[in-house]
Amino acid sequence: MEMEQLLDQSFDAEFTEVLKNGLTWLPWVGKSYQSSGNKLLVVGESHYTGEQDPTKAPQKIEETLKNKLYTREVVFECPINDDWGNPMFRNLHKSLLKTESFDRSGLWKELSFYNFVQRPMEYRIRERPTFDDFFTGWRVFIDVLKILKPATCVFIGVAASNSFNDAMAALGVKHQPLTWEGSLDNVYLRTPASVSIDGAPTKIFFIKHTSQYFSWGQWNDYLKKQIPNDIARLEKLLLSPHVNAADVEVTSIPFEQTNTKGLPTHLSHKPIIACNYTDITRDDSSDAKYISVGHAQYDHTCASVKIWRHGDFRWSRQSEEVPIERLGYTGKGSSCSAGARNKSAKNRPQGQMSRKTRTSKYLSQGSSLFPVSFCLNSHGVNPSLYPKKENSLLECNPGADNRHSWACGE
Repeated sequence: MEMEQLLDQSFDAEFTEVLKNGLTWLPWVGKSYQSSGNKLLVVGESHYTGEQDPTKAPQKIEETLKNKLYTREVVFECPINDDWGNPMFRNLHKSLLKTESFDRSGLWKELSFYNFVQRPMEYRIRERPTFDDFFTGWRVFIDVLKILKPATCVFIGVAASNSFNDAMAALGVKHQPLTWEGSLDNVYLRTPASVSIDGAPTKIFFIKHTSQYFSWGQWNDYLKKQIPNDIARLEKLLLSPHVNAADVEVTSIPFEQTNTKGLPTHLSHKPIIACNYTDITRDDSSDAKYISVGHAQYDHTCASVKIWRHGDFRWSRQSEEVPIERLGYTGKGSSCSAGARNKSAKNRPQGQMSRKTRTSKYLSQGSSLFPVSFCLNSHGVNPSLYPKKENSLLECNPGADNRHSWACGE
């Protein structure tokens, strides 16, 4: 399918006028945007150029500035055709629909999209937009709103919100100011704002930038509460009858723990198997408290192994988490291979196991000592194969003679 078949280009004459007033690239407007019930505009933050050669970077920036279709080409190539990967769009999809098992072109036919900062950033030097970039971006935003008249606008990233109130006052735009209230996923929540352009109101929501360290499950819950009609419409339109967004929902896990009593289950990583890390390390002074296998915090449809670290009265953000396939964890039952031999084995006293070996041993005892059949692999966790009950947890408990067995919390 060609890009033009997915686009509504009827706004282009108006956009061309705004190109004289700060707009650099024509926004993406999906073919069905105008006919959708509630028009939804998604605002990204900025485009990055990937040229690593400093002598060629200026030329790449110039080429990007001259290509007025750049934003549209990015949308067509990345989130629609998946020609190149970008976690920002993948997490955006999951924030809206909790899955990527849908027709992506169908979604983008419903949306409009542009980037708030209208100059390219250099990824080579990890460039970030300045406060002036964000402040002046609001003038272009108002011009785009006058053309597209969206009912709802969702910003990817919260940085632009810091100048919203001052910019709207300076521009003389009728608006509902935003405030800071509470937090979610390690960012301060911005209360919904709104603007009214020519009598047409637009509600504005800011979510954490979806590029990294992003819990799409939490933000999907947030968006479902804030824009329930938009989310319900997209689910009805795009999800097949056999794909229900609730099927991939991961909630807090109800169970009673003994040896892992302090293990948190309300955070983004959702444990399925867990044991007390000090039973492995024999070191009570370490900040590493537990090790678990479960739903990854970066993608709840994938499995990961996590070491839980606690210090300074809170669970540390430095807690290690890796995809399960990197540890050689495979499949049916609970067999785990923690990797190759430790290089320092020749210097270890005879009979002493490495920490890695002990970890592997304690995480691989369940299938023989506890009647359980479940599946964990690089493609994720099948909740229908959980032991006894869905959303229960397997706990590795010490027993007599230092043996461990799995206990299933219900």
